[in-house]
Amino acid sequence: PLFQEAINVRTAALGPEHPDVSASLIKSGLVLLAQEDFDGSLVILCQVLRARRKTLGYDHPQVASILNNIGCVHYECGGLLASLKAFEEALEIQRNALMKSPKDCIEVGISSTLCNIGFVYFKRKEYAEAIVALEEGLQIQRKVLGHLRSTVHTTVENLALAMAAANIRPEDSANTKSTLAKMTEMYMDMLKCN
Repeated sequence: PLFQEAINVRTAALGPEHPDVSASLIKSGLVLLAQEDFDGSLVILCQVLRARRKTLGYDHPQVASILNNIGCVHYECGGLLASLKAFEEALEIQRNALMKSPKDCIEVGISSTLCNIGFVYFKRKEYAEAIVALEEGLQIQRKVLGHLRSTVHTTVENLALAMAAANIRPEDSANTKSTLAKMTEMYMDMLKCN
């Protein structure tokens, strides 16, 4: 109710396509996602997507961000193909934006989208594709964020889990570092116990 009230006030004062209205709608959509109201979340996020495309064009990083959010909603409700489609469209926009104007924030968005794609492939048990996406995401994260950030560690863990699920030993991967080797071994041991 409060989000809707804020949205109504902002819409009346600023118009339905104003960035502040979109920001309120995005927050509302994410709250609905957290409450597992997937349909409501998708309705709102698709509304924002239409508005952002109308005002910013189809190839803007903010459009990619909304597509990434839409992909997350589809993923959470089990729509893996729809989530993959949204993530891939977001990734294409982000890569194009990076070629036009290299910025760390765009690279962080790319790494996030790649990791989301990796999660979809992992859930579909397409481990080779998951590994490729996660490795590329990890490479970008390390370049932009460094090696000591929790985001990087989480991606290393997810990559190790994908490698373990694919039964790929650390020594079989040229890109594997000692940290990844340890994580992969740990997850392989966990899988053996289950």
